[in-house]
Amino acid sequence: MVGDGLLASARGSRNGFAVPLFTRQDAISLCAVMPGLVYVEARHAFLFDENGEAEWFHAGPQIVDGEQLQLYSLGESWCWQLVDAPDRPKAVAGGHPISPLHNRG
Repeated sequence: MVGDGLLASARGSRNGFAVPLFTRQDAISLCAVMPGLVYVEARHAFLFDENGEAEWFHAGPQIVDGEQLQLYSLGESWCWQLVDAPDRPKAVAGGHPISPLHNRG
């Protein structure tokens, strides 16, 4: 959870780390704690710009609990670490708490 709460889903894919999926609203919440991440309404996509290197993230259809949702896979090349610290901002992916680390892509 980030702030008052953020939920991420996971489709089971990994890059050596968990790869969470976010609703648009929950991904927008990440913008407050991840410098360089912004939602660009005109493109219906998130832009992460770090040191002049831009990376775009668009939504894709995913089935979660039998319901089709448009979810964003932010930072598939990033390292998302599983955490268990109740006082730390975190998200939940696949039932496990996670915390974003910087892009190590």
